[in-house]
Amino acid sequence: MGITKFFSRMEAAGYTRIVDNIGWRGDDFHTSAVIDGPSFAFHIFRTCNKSIDERSEDMIGSSVSYTDCAAAAVTFLETLEDHGINIDSVFFDGALPAWKRQTRRERLQNFARSLDTYRKQQDKQTKSQLASVELLQSGLVPPFLVQAVQEAILDSRFKDLVYSVPGEADEYCVTAAKKANLTHVEKKVAIFTSDSDLAVYESGRQTHIMLFDDYYQIQPDALGSVIKATTFWPSAIARKIWRDNLHELAYYMAAYKDQSVARLIATKIGPGKSPPVDEYRSFTEHFTAKVADSLSLLQGDEAERQSLLGLDARVAELVHQAKTKTGLASPDEFEIFLPFVIEDSSKSATPIREFKRSGVASGSLKVSGMDDSALQMGLDALYEYFDEDTRRAASGDESAVESWRTVIVRLMLADMDDLPQPAELVDLIDGTLCTDWQMVHLSAHYQTTFYSVRLLHQVMRYCHRDGRKPKLLVRLDGMPGIAAFFEPDESIAGTDAEDEWCRFFEEHLATMNT
Repeated sequence: MGITKFFSRMEAAGYTRIVDNIGWRGDDFHTSAVIDGPSFAFHIFRTCNKSIDERSEDMIGSSVSYTDCAAAAVTFLETLEDHGINIDSVFFDGALPAWKRQTRRERLQNFARSLDTYRKQQDKQTKSQLASVELLQSGLVPPFLVQAVQEAILDSRFKDLVYSVPGEADEYCVTAAKKANLTHVEKKVAIFTSDSDLAVYESGRQTHIMLFDDYYQIQPDALGSVIKATTFWPSAIARKIWRDNLHELAYYMAAYKDQSVARLIATKIGPGKSPPVDEYRSFTEHFTAKVADSLSLLQGDEAERQSLLGLDARVAELVHQAKTKTGLASPDEFEIFLPFVIEDSSKSATPIREFKRSGVASGSLKVSGMDDSALQMGLDALYEYFDEDTRRAASGDESAVESWRTVIVRLMLADMDDLPQPAELVDLIDGTLCTDWQMVHLSAHYQTTFYSVRLLHQVMRYCHRDGRKPKLLVRLDGMPGIAAFFEPDESIAGTDAEDEWCRFFEEHLATMNT
């Protein structure tokens, strides 16, 4: 939901504090940590982005790779445990509440406008404009960031602590924190997040909110490193204002965006004062967790947990809508928000439909389904297409990742009217950083083609989770993860391999032009 400047307004009133020591290296476990997965992924990206020593003025977007973020995410969790903070659980979104879909549309439009502004400034940047261009550039988040971080954790020793949930992560984070208050009474409990909504929920008497934006690992002396963070203790603040929780204060903060917390407490909260009943009830509904049974099912049924873990948030949301039909204009029409791909805002959008960028705003297109026979024919043709290229990897002519990159390039080209040059295709597969907008747009085509196949794989895997796998699904099971697929390959540029790839693409493009 988001309350305007919630944390900054609370800080101005003295209700947040910087803790110089939430854990020394080598401490015994003293805190159970619940991690808000999406907030975590964006924190990792920002951290990696800040660590870049030099940034090319010609580069478009960030040079941070998915592999960088994947490694940093696992290291972060290991660092917490090294400092006495035990990882209880990590939650990732699996569905968007119906009432938040308008907010998602607005964010998509804002991102589209920011991308257009960045493109225009980057084209005509001067020394005086460079700082603002870099600020916009740092906000261009890789489209599959959250999924890549989730994959990395699932490939680490923390894999059993990860949950993709049939809803937003928020409710599950606070429910898990409340449970940890009861099961680890001798320990502190912390929710790591950047989302102010989690501070409004009731999450347990001993639960602190640790803000990612103000998290630091420092080395104060020879004794070892220590973690420093800004913390927020909701239940303690509620007691100070004579309430059981922060719902009422949050309600007034949302209603009076320009008033200070101190003034709201003085004028709105106190003996004999109460908010309007109906409006307040509607507001608190959004901050009341109702997923205890769902969390118990996920924690107690490994098959259920695994069935959702294999899905990106967008596919999980499709499954959730198909099961529940919640918030749909029609029971046969689903609303899906796909990742925002960085592309050239002056050109028409890439082939992914549904909710997408349209110029500097956003638009949507109803995608019609196929009948069963047409769908099966398409799947059979796709199998033959994949089989031809993946056999090359099995014969040793290419690595598995190289083979899949070839498949994706060929699929992409089949959907394009204006074909690129062979050298541009080589730049795609070796991960060369984009320095012009034509290459950015080509890269967007490449990414959306990859993600389309990934979505197909996940939908098929979910549909056939309890039965015999069709041959196409067996082939798709060999598809590499996000970090591996998009990892820059430094062994190509300036070598014989570059010439070989150029010849390969020249031959393929020649067959398409005949």
